[in-house]
Amino acid sequence: MRELLSMFYERLLGPALSPLLFLCGGILLIRLRAFFLLHPLRTARQLVADIKKSGGAPFRALALALAGTLGVGNITGVALAISTGGPGALFWMLISALAAMTLKYAEVVLALDSRRPDRNGNLRGGAMYYMRRGAPLFAFLCLLAAFSVGALIQGDAAAGCIRAFAPLPPVVFPLLFFCIAMPAIAGGRRRISAITAALIPPLTLCYTLLCVGILIVCHDRLPDVIHSIWIGAFTPTAAGGGIAGFLTMRCIRAGVSKGLLSNEAGCGTAPLAHAALSAGVSAAGQGLLGILEVFVDTVLLCTLTGLSLLVTGAAAGTGGPVDTVFSAFGSVYGSAGQYAVAVCIVLFAFGTVLSWAFYGEQALAWLSESTGAQQAYRVCFAVCFALGACAGTEAVFLIADILLGLMTLINLCAVMKNADRVVTLSAQTELVRTVGRGTAEHRRRPKAGSDYPAPPAPKPARSEMQSPLPQSADIPPNRK
Repeated sequence: MRELLSMFYERLLGPALSPLLFLCGGILLIRLRAFFLLHPLRTARQLVADIKKSGGAPFRALALALAGTLGVGNITGVALAISTGGPGALFWMLISALAAMTLKYAEVVLALDSRRPDRNGNLRGGAMYYMRRGAPLFAFLCLLAAFSVGALIQGDAAAGCIRAFAPLPPVVFPLLFFCIAMPAIAGGRRRISAITAALIPPLTLCYTLLCVGILIVCHDRLPDVIHSIWIGAFTPTAAGGGIAGFLTMRCIRAGVSKGLLSNEAGCGTAPLAHAALSAGVSAAGQGLLGILEVFVDTVLLCTLTGLSLLVTGAAAGTGGPVDTVFSAFGSVYGSAGQYAVAVCIVLFAFGTVLSWAFYGEQALAWLSESTGAQQAYRVCFAVCFALGACAGTEAVFLIADILLGLMTLINLCAVMKNADRVVTLSAQTELVRTVGRGTAEHRRRPKAGSDYPAPPAPKPARSEMQSPLPQSADIPPNRK
């Protein structure tokens, strides 16, 4: 059975994901006229304006989504990409981020446009809510992925990192992990979002400063490293390694050498956090935070990690990705740097656990609104996280890859089907001058003066006239 699953992923599903992600991201980038690249200042002003109107809610959603994307994948995944394709792989990882930004923007916009309150008044949204078909399957796959990617693999990765510096009896890890995770998960969305909002920003800043310190100490080697990246970027091995590394930076979730993608763009999970925690912000405004999420994950942290590995010479070593990272930080900071990276890995893993616990609960809520089912899910998730610390997860890696790959295929179909809606919602904001001119509604309207007026909001479908939140006619009404 395992051989069949491995053959299905490595020969069919895995090879199809890379071109599909780039194709969909490229189409959306053209449809949206690459506004965030061609008009970065205007995009930043729009982002700041939306945040001021809505307070801190968008940042809590951003922190929770970043908790699911940041992690050891941004550390050892870069080492894997460089060892596979050379220094030029870093260039192609940055190119790949362009498609990821566009996909994440479209996902978040659709998630906020289609969200709705549940019977308790809590906002719910995500990929399941903007799909016409495939929503039950996507929710079921997301629930399974939460147990595998979010619990078992995280427990194995965190425990393995701790064992490298503090060998403890095996029985300690399951008890410790369960006692830490259960109180946080039991608190639901409020406690999870509060913990990630307090944990992820300082943790990201700490790791960034560690990398910047390495670059300052080894600044004399930076010109040679940048030259090697540029020269190696256009060799076949570098291009292949960069794309492979970009798509396998979820090392803490799906193994050091395997995974789907580092920032979840196209997977359909991060929009669950953005839709549920972002009250009072426009769909396009929150979509800009999705772009920022990819920027922090891939452009900032992955670039700093890659440069740190190259300037220290650790990337030329023969060890595994984890050993390469420890060698790079240890060469500058000594054993203190290795301990610091180990702490970052463990804390990033804990943030990923909380994020995926939330994703799985949102998927379960779509399938069933039973309070008992949600309580049972929280206990089972914490148990799986504890078991991951003492059980082998080699087979789980393959299952996680397949689950994430199937979720991505389903979600990409839904996103591309609602691409027109993404363009229209973008045109209703201040970004109308950069995006709106490409919509059919604006082509039918004459230009008046120097300002290009925003199009009127589309009329909702008859079945959505009573909906408390605006929805697209292309999005199915609440199945409840």
